[in-house]
Amino acid sequence: MTNNARDLIKHPTVKALCSREVMLKSRTATGRAVTGRWSTDILPPTAQQWSDGLRAFRCVAHADTEDGKITDSHFG
Repeated sequence: MTNNARDLIKHPTVKALCSREVMLKSRTATGRAVTGRWSTDILPPTAQQWSDGLRAFRCVAHADTEDGKITDSHFG
């Protein structure tokens, strides 16, 4: 399809896979313990990676918390 994040997130399959609901269900125990509002996004391959043939993308999320600092992976 494309490595353009704005276009990629509009694709129905990508939208479903990276939905907030799917991401929340895949949290680890430490991720479930994080209080705050989780937001999701996608991370497509770079232009060079796309040119080299990489077609994988990643679903990512972050939590807005009082201290604003969430590090490490909280998803399985």
